[in-house]
Order: sequence, then C-alpha cells, then structure tokens
Amino acid sequence: METLTAKQLKTLRFIESHIEKTGIAPTFREIAEHLGVSVGSAQTHVEGLKRKGFFSGEGGAKLKRRARQFVLHNRSVGRRIPVLGRVPAGPLSEAIELSDDSITLGDDCVPKGDVFGLEVRGDSMIEAGILEDDIVIVRVQPSADVGDIVVARIGDDATVKRLAKSGARTVLKPENSRYDPIPADNAEIVGKVIGLFRRL
Repeated sequence: METLTAKQLKTLRFIESHIEKTGIAPTFREIAEHLGVSVGSAQTHVEGLKRKGFFSGEGGAKLKRRARQFVLHNRSVGRRIPVLGRVPAGPLSEAIELSDDSITLGDDCVPKGDVFGLEVRGDSMIEAGILEDDIVIVRVQPSADVGDIVVARIGDDATVKRLAKSGARTVLKPENSRYDPIPADNAEIVGKVIGLFRRL
C-alpha cells in the first residue's frame, strides 16, 4: 500500500466526512478552504489520492471545475501516526512542540502500542542516517537498552540521541563527531526510535 502524505490524508478525511454529512463530495474550493491552500493545490492532493487508488472520478473540465464526481473506494488507509512536533537532534535547546500534523503508514510497518512521530531539527544524528526534517517514529516506553536511539527529555528540553555508556556513566550520544555526549543522569526516556519517515 502506498503511503499518504499528511495533506493527502487530511484531504481524504475531509472528503469522507463531507460525504458522510451531506451525501455528496465537496468541491475543490471547499477542499481548498478546509486545507488552507489554493484550489490548484487541492486539485493536486486529490489527483494524488486518485493515482493511489483511493477513489475515482471523471477527468477533463468536470474534474477541474468540481469534485463532486468522486467515488470513494473501500480500502484501508493504514495507521495514522500523529506527528507531535519538532525535536532537536543537536544541543538540548527546546522542548517538543505540539503540532496537528500526521502521516499514514501501512499497518504492517507500525507495531501495536502507543506510537508517534517527531520531526527532527539539527544534524547531530546524521551519521545514523537521521537528517533534519526527517520524522522519527517513536514507540512510547520508559526505558531502553544501551545502543538504542531514543527520544529523551531533561527538564523541559527534549532531544534525539543514542543511549550509550561512557565508562560507568550512561550518556546520550550524538551520531556526529562534532558534538559531545550529554550526561543522562537526569534524563527521562520518552520512547525508542523504531523507524524513520522521509518526505521526498
């Protein structure tokens, strides 16, 4: 199953909700107003959903003018993963920011349990293949093993790092030689990073 972008998922949910409430699909203008984008952008999201097989519709002038020709297909869209905000992958600098964004992944890609996404900022994990603007998929758990990549919080600050040992001490280790490990004595493990989502 193909993955939906956050905007495509929001578009699909709106179309489903509109049909359920009114019995007809929304117009492109209504979709655009709901998403806060231009009519052209709304058409692009709809065409993306069409290509991925979530519904069919007439093309040509009718499809450009209206969205009422949509026929929704009964298919699972996978599991919706909330993206709670951005978290530093650099020096501890700010807490996790809340967001109303989300992504959808196939059911077989996400384990059961509490899972969320965090958008990464900074470059301290680049040697582990985690780049700025990537979304790390995090399983909520209060502990982790040495070697795991975790989201950890110290006070009001949060960061993505690898849990490691430095002598007898536990540290939060960057995967970038330009950064120093952070003592983890007072760190609270929020969860373990179990996957990565990258928007192309």
